[in-house]
Amino acid sequence: MQHLDELLADPMAARKLSREEATCLLLALVPVVEGLRLAAQTPAPAPAPAPNATPTLLTADQVGAILGKSKQSVYALLRRPDLAPHVRRINARTLRVEEAGFRRWLAGQSK
Repeated sequence: MQHLDELLADPMAARKLSREEATCLLLALVPVVEGLRLAAQTPAPAPAPAPNATPTLLTADQVGAILGKSKQSVYALLRRPDLAPHVRRINARTLRVEEAGFRRWLAGQSK
């Protein structure tokens, strides 16, 4: 039986295979073809943020728009202990929410 490397180099050589050889090669390639098909359909992972990248910060209005809630409801929500690591106090009257952390928290809420 010809090696697969030889057939990849000269695909027309497959026409010279016996029926048994062709069947064996096809059966051996089924898992490979299925694996390649799945790999081609899997979305690429999101690139990791640069280590020194500044996180995107959301206002209470932006968080409210994402959640469909009022600003007052958002401020109440931001007091939750599980959201606290993602909340940044800019000054005495201003809070911002780290977008990436908030979206991870939000994804965990739907489970």
